[in-house]
Amino acid sequence: IIFASIILTMGAAGWMGFEINNLTGMVPQFMIAIGIADSVHLLVTFFVFRKKGIQSKEAVRLSLVKNFRPTILTSFSTAFGFFSFASAGIAPISSMGIIAGFGALLAWLISYLLLGPLMLSLKYNPKESMQSNIKLTPSVGAYAVADLINKYRFLIVSFFILVSIFNIYYITKIEVDSDPVAYFDKS
Repeated sequence: IIFASIILTMGAAGWMGFEINNLTGMVPQFMIAIGIADSVHLLVTFFVFRKKGIQSKEAVRLSLVKNFRPTILTSFSTAFGFFSFASAGIAPISSMGIIAGFGALLAWLISYLLLGPLMLSLKYNPKESMQSNIKLTPSVGAYAVADLINKYRFLIVSFFILVSIFNIYYITKIEVDSDPVAYFDKS
């Protein structure tokens, strides 16, 4: 999944005429992280369903259905984050953003179109002894954190709105200077 995402993304970038530079050369590392995230979500859910005794074909279907919305939302938000670099006035940054954004969407598509059928070929049969060790309920600490967040939700949201406003103001103060000649002393 990961290698297919990298190969197709970088191949498409070359086909579209993007040059490889220091920043676009980092796209394969991004693709590794994105591809792993999509694949892990699908595989872990598949194995949980199999441990519950659900047959492989149904476990694959349930895994794909259960993870569809979270993975597609994550992939689109990641892609749009990268696509936002396209508005940069610096060509390598803009190119990296476009390639990585396209790659994030492509990684999701490959995960669903390729990993789904590959999971069907997995010969995984959980043992009975393993089923008794599965703990699928949240811990007491997780409930405590959820209760804390729920109790102070207005305060938390207000804090992040204020921090966002503060950051938006200071983002407008950033000056981009990409003149490499100015980095060196005149002597």
